[in-house]
Amino acid sequence: MNSEYIRYSNINLADLVIAEDVTQKVLKLKDEVDKRRFIALEIVFEPSQEGIQPCLNPKCCPCPDICHPGLPEFSIFDIPMLSKKKKTELISQGVLDIKNVPKTFALNSKQRLIVEVAQSNQELINREAIQKEFQHFTFPLYFLDYETYLSVIPLYDGYKPQQQMVFQYSLHKMESLNGDIRHTEHLAVTKDDPSKSLIKQLREDIGDAGTVFVWFKPFEMTRNKELAISQPEYAMFLEDLNERIYDLGDFINFGFYLHPKFMGSWSIKKVLPVIVPELSNDEMEIGKGDMAMMAWWELINDRLSTDDAEKTKTALLEYCKLDTFAMVTIWKRLFELGN
Repeated sequence: MNSEYIRYSNINLADLVIAEDVTQKVLKLKDEVDKRRFIALEIVFEPSQEGIQPCLNPKCCPCPDICHPGLPEFSIFDIPMLSKKKKTELISQGVLDIKNVPKTFALNSKQRLIVEVAQSNQELINREAIQKEFQHFTFPLYFLDYETYLSVIPLYDGYKPQQQMVFQYSLHKMESLNGDIRHTEHLAVTKDDPSKSLIKQLREDIGDAGTVFVWFKPFEMTRNKELAISQPEYAMFLEDLNERIYDLGDFINFGFYLHPKFMGSWSIKKVLPVIVPELSNDEMEIGKGDMAMMAWWELINDRLSTDDAEKTKTALLEYCKLDTFAMVTIWKRLFELGN
């Protein structure tokens, strides 16, 4: 796909797709492929897997029970950004459990903190750093989450191939520390570009002042930059919005608050069950982003009965609402930790 192609009116297939002759690139890999084929065949015919070097990424391994039998729950593979060389060094020393990583083993400061938290089995709270961060926040506080649809072939004018299209948002607003929390939301159910009605409503809901919290800010900020191009009349609003965004996950990512049950991760999927165990989307009809994406596609393409369409709308709204409410709850917990 031509990543620079932008749709205007009808799809221009000649510009949408790029044909490339990769013969020479393939030929350069031939010797390496042949070598690996023979190694793979030798391993397949070994009478047991004993002594065979496993992969160094069990989280993505298709057969972890074979390649990583008995792997500890919190292992060296959970240390973020640990190089292949260092993983190999630890394995050669017989170290798989993160609790057995030697204190003298060279790690960067962030990695060492995560190892120490795991080994002490105690949470780490940097109250001074948390308090300092909270001084930067300005009320009213907003907690924002987008849901998007990704299409290889652009569905609407102004979009590129595989560009994320925002079709929904959830927004919680906190006026003051002890004030009421108000929730607003928008779900664009239309065959036209969903961003048009969405941005208009968001502009009314989010105001011109106040810190805007998201989780993993590159996602929302990139969507805002794209929306500023497709909806130029809102460009100044979206640029200002990006200036106000703060990544709530940075409290964990920067090591201000660490818990052994985070397992070395700052993903909200790891953080939320620890900080707010009563909040879960396990029982929800829509509980993952890819499910939301497909549900919206079925909704706008009239693939659902009237009853199912209404249920799907409700499920989409509840799913997105939970994400922003989760951030509100995590924010409150972090505030308590810093005071």
